[in-house]
Amino acid sequence: MEQSYIVAIPSYERYKSISKRVLLFLQEGQVDKRRIFIFVSDASQAELYKEHVPRELFNEIVVGVKGIANQRNFIRNYFTVGQYVVSLDDDVTRLKRLVDGKLQRINNVDDFFTQAFKTLEQTGLYIWGIFSTNSTMHMKGQKEEISTSLKFLVGYCHGYIARRDERLDLHTDQKDDYEQSLRYWKLDGGVVRFNHVCANDASAPRKGGLGKDRLKMNEDGSAYLKKTFPDNVIEWVRPDGRHEIRLRENLPHMHA
Repeated sequence: MEQSYIVAIPSYERYKSISKRVLLFLQEGQVDKRRIFIFVSDASQAELYKEHVPRELFNEIVVGVKGIANQRNFIRNYFTVGQYVVSLDDDVTRLKRLVDGKLQRINNVDDFFTQAFKTLEQTGLYIWGIFSTNSTMHMKGQKEEISTSLKFLVGYCHGYIARRDERLDLHTDQKDDYEQSLRYWKLDGGVVRFNHVCANDASAPRKGGLGKDRLKMNEDGSAYLKKTFPDNVIEWVRPDGRHEIRLRENLPHMHA
């Protein structure tokens, strides 16, 4: 029997918009509502979501924990070991694929998720992600359509095979997706990235959501990653003062 995936959506204060954004995207993309779980921070948030989100758009609302890093850890440990989990932010509204030099919308989202996990099976790896921008120029510049080396996997759309391992726990909210990319790469020897697939920009700060682009948080997150992964992180500062990092692959992997 073919392994099926579930969709986990960490969400906060988006009970009025989630139905018209990620849940509509999933519905239009032929993803069965029985696969969809919305994770909120506390019981009061759960009540708001139950009140405002149509029941026919999701399977279950789960009360998790506060903070995006803690919530991602909670979600990974919530499901049974071996479960295929797609993690989507609550403001993702589309996926696109580079075809003949142009971006085309992926209409059958269910099929893309299914194929993404088949790629994990084929490679023996545990996490997949997509390209971080919708720049066709940068996509065309990638050596491979699908890579397994150390690459940045954006947090707003990725998938993994659930397992219990403290070495995968995240500790920083501001750069959680960079940390996750590094931890999976260190543990497994690679991460899968679909270099010709991207989403809408789900990282722009709006009311609600799971974090705000604060300079101090950004600086602290970058410093933590530089300290924790000194040989794989290059830190740099934008003209506006935001601290950013780049990943580099130059060390032997620590296999389980």
